[in-house]
Amino acid sequence: MKRWFTKLHNKIDKSDKSITSMQEIFKDTAKSILNQKVLKIGDIKIELTEIEFYFYQSKTHNDPFVHQDSLLRDTHNYIYVHKKAWQRGGAGITFGDGKFLGSILMRGIKHKHSFFAGSATVKKYLASLLDSNIAQHEELQDYFHKHKREISLVASTKKDFKIYSSFRIGLNRDKSKEYADAKYRFVREDYLNAPKDENFKSYANLKDRTKLS
Repeated sequence: MKRWFTKLHNKIDKSDKSITSMQEIFKDTAKSILNQKVLKIGDIKIELTEIEFYFYQSKTHNDPFVHQDSLLRDTHNYIYVHKKAWQRGGAGITFGDGKFLGSILMRGIKHKHSFFAGSATVKKYLASLLDSNIAQHEELQDYFHKHKREISLVASTKKDFKIYSSFRIGLNRDKSKEYADAKYRFVREDYLNAPKDENFKSYANLKDRTKLS
């Protein structure tokens, strides 16, 4: 059985790399990830509920919002931590193929019946599960480097939640209206409709709810 990133690579290779084509490819991939897979790090399993795709290939898909870091090109099924202050930035699952850069930013997760929203919130929560002493992006990246073989998106019990899409959050449209408006963000229905209560303490971090369709 082909792994998720191999299927994604094949779809990208066969496409014209246009935003329209990539929206469909990412939508299909998001449905699979959000409804059929969990992120496994060692013994910890996390459901992904909100994700954004970032893909860059010179000349064919010049998305200026993609971090130009070699980890996004040279790794897949791995986790890249944004090189920002601990209170900002997030972490993404890489899908590079050695030529193009690819990452899936984790903006929302579910763990033990609780939802967590916001890329920085997700990053810090993951760190707290792995090692309570981690408080810098370098430390978290180093942890992932040491435990690389324990990181993977794996099959889970299949769900059938509706998946909504919209443009990605917090991008400067002056930099590129075309890519800022690309529908590369995907959100799971149960997470979107979850009430603001003790099981969703970062409720306000689920941004632009009305823009999802």
